[in-house]
This record gives sequence, structure tokens and C-alpha cells, in this order.
Amino acid sequence: FCILPPPSTGAKVAYHYHRERESVLFIISGAGVEIVDGVRVPIKAGDVLFILPNVNHTIENTSDSEIRYVEFFTHPPVMADFVEAK
Repeated sequence: FCILPPPSTGAKVAYHYHRERESVLFIISGAGVEIVDGVRVPIKAGDVLFILPNVNHTIENTSDSEIRYVEFFTHPPVMADFVEAK
């Protein structure tokens, strides 16, 4: 379970990719964008996203309220497969 506060807090997820991990994100509440290989995709409650390995991505809150989402993934551990994109 993840919570991304509004942008006014300065909280953000680094633009990154995973070498082996596939991710499925289910947006529970809030709205924002998922940036996938440079393309901004609007997201909102009820959306489901599938991210393949080696795809640059991040989630960005563009609203005044938090985004809540659940992320399911393959190939743990999480941080060992997290690579910040340049």
C-alpha cells in the first residue's frame, strides 16, 4: 500500500526502471499522471497500470489530495531492482 502526498509537500517518486520486475498498480484514490518512457498518462481512482521491466516510469501527484495505490510486483527484493533513470 502506497500513499503519495500532494505536490505541495515536495514528496515524489524518482523516475526509474526495474531490471526484472513487472509491476501492477491499482489506484485506490486521487489523481495524477504516470510518466512512462516520457509519456504522461493521466491516472485516477479505479485505474490499473501494468509496467514491464526496463520501462522508465514514475507516478506524479497533480492534485491537492493524496494518491493511494496498491502495487503488486514480481522478482523481489524491491530496492535491489530499482534503478534511477537519467
